[in-house]
Amino acid sequence: MKRIKDRIGPGWDAATISLPVRFNEVDAMDVVWHGHYIAWCECGREAWYGERGLPYRRMQALDIAAPIVRLQAEYLAPARGGEVVQV
Repeated sequence: MKRIKDRIGPGWDAATISLPVRFNEVDAMDVVWHGHYIAWCECGREAWYGERGLPYRRMQALDIAAPIVRLQAEYLAPARGGEVVQV
């Protein structure tokens, strides 16, 4: 019997979106404020669910909850104004 993991294609758990860094997301040094990265992760999460046929409105209608129970971030390099980030 094949495991579920072996029956699904690569990338089944991935979704990528592109987001432009907007003027209101940067500070005086043209670096994105750290809290915006978390908001961008939420945009990616929404895209991931949507690509699987579960946009948030449908989840609400089906009474499905998917709370964030843990979050960890490591800031490796700053995003700057005018750039496009991949989430």
